[in-house]
Order: sequence, then C-alpha cells, then structure tokens
Amino acid sequence: MKVRNRLNDWKDFRKSLNGKNENEIIHSTINYWSKKPIVNFVLNYNTYETWPTPWEIISEDYFDSICIAYLMMETLISLGFEKDRFELRYIKPDADSDYIMILILDNKHVFNYSYNELYDISNVSYINCMIKLRYIENRIEKV
Repeated sequence: MKVRNRLNDWKDFRKSLNGKNENEIIHSTINYWSKKPIVNFVLNYNTYETWPTPWEIISEDYFDSICIAYLMMETLISLGFEKDRFELRYIKPDADSDYIMILILDNKHVFNYSYNELYDISNVSYINCMIKLRYIENRIEKV
C-alpha cells in the first residue's frame, strides 16, 4: 500500500467511528491496529522524546509493540479522548517473554498486552517495568 493510501486508510478508519460510543471506539481501535504486521524493533522506549509522529510511523509502515501502543493512544486522542487518561508502560510479562509496550486507559483497561484483546488491569501481571510514560501538557514524559 502506498504512503498516501496508508494515511487515508487511518483517516477513513477514524471517520468511520463518528457517532460510536466509547466502548465501540476502543474495540474498533484495538481491532484496527491488531491487523498491522509486527517487526522486532522500530521505536526505542528510552528515546520517547524523539519518537516520530503517528503520520510518520504510518508512512514508514513498520510497527513494533511500542508503535502499536502509541498509535492506539494517538488514535483515541484524535477521537476526543483526553490525554491524561492514558499511560504507556514498557513491561516484561514473564521470564520467557520479550518486553512489550502496553497502553493503560483510566488505570483500568489494558491494550496491547496480547493482540486484539482488552484486559482489565487486575488481570495483567509482569515481572518488570522499564518505563512509565504519560502526557504532561502536550509532551510525553517519564513518570
């Protein structure tokens, strides 16, 4: 798919959610981003200050778990969700797993713990968290 088509696809997806309730928007967003192909490494969790914009990531068409969690968050923000409702955590679920970026909404809903699933935070466990990020004013900051 060409760059313009990828960007238009994301735009059309977001437009398709007009008039939907919050729960429908959340599940549609999870489903949309779960269909993207995953590679091992695109964004570094430690260099969040220099992450590209969502449009730049989509243009490149390479996604890792950090990209997916970040793009889910940015999609929801573009649809009117308040930035302060979100937290990103880079976690290691267990000794046999790689680190993944999860997205937490309202300190209760967890996105990207596994693909195409939404978890209650009480059902999510991990052995290590490398970083926690939140929007503070208009920047993503370590908390």
